[in-house]
Amino acid sequence: MFAQETPVHWKFNSKKITECEYDLQFNASIDDTWHLYSLNKAGDDGPNNTVFKFTKSSDYELVGKATQTTPIKEFDKMFEMNVEYYKHSATFTQRVKLKTDKKINITGKYEFQACTEEKCIFPPSDEFSFSVQGSEKCKPLETLVVTKTSVTENIPIMNDTLSKSDSLAKSKMNLIQKKDEKIREVIKVEKSTNRSCRRPSSRRHTGRGPPRGLGRRRQGRHRHRRSRLTLRSHRPRRVVPVG
Repeated sequence: MFAQETPVHWKFNSKKITECEYDLQFNASIDDTWHLYSLNKAGDDGPNNTVFKFTKSSDYELVGKATQTTPIKEFDKMFEMNVEYYKHSATFTQRVKLKTDKKINITGKYEFQACTEEKCIFPPSDEFSFSVQGSEKCKPLETLVVTKTSVTENIPIMNDTLSKSDSLAKSKMNLIQKKDEKIREVIKVEKSTNRSCRRPSSRRHTGRGPPRGLGRRRQGRHRHRRSRLTLRSHRPRRVVPVG
């Protein structure tokens, strides 16, 4: 069996950005006549893109997606499509954020495809490892454990705060009630003045016409009856001779 060619040589470096963030760099050195493909997949029938898979851990988290240096973009006659690749060298970077104060190893696997004008190789996935140091600032906030002693000590303080808040609430309620009472008094005074200033109605029933509130038919009947009464009262009385 012939040993598989290794035209791409990898080196891994870490660069500290902040107290808890690191840039993990994957540096590839590519032999002449060979080229390495980028992180972007060209298509279903295109070459395999370079991939980095990180082992999940509670000690760190990935910040965004992996980045890469600018690749060469051109039409590939072999794959009959536009592809992105590198010659001589390439650098891929993944930023991570630590969540511990300990020194940890960030591990995972990477895969790639390399080609020449005549052939391509598909090496099996290989492992990578980065050693980084955390700090106290990187630790997440822990939940507070409340004990019986702390609860009993804090009870008088809580009572004081509650009593102060209760007194403030009562004083506010008293002010609101006083304002409501003043508003009601003003409204009563206005109503009484409005009643006293009203003019007496001039359209009162004088007995001459039909009383108000009757319908049209009843008003007509009333007028007809009144006219008959007046006619009777003006008729001359017959004098009946005696004897």
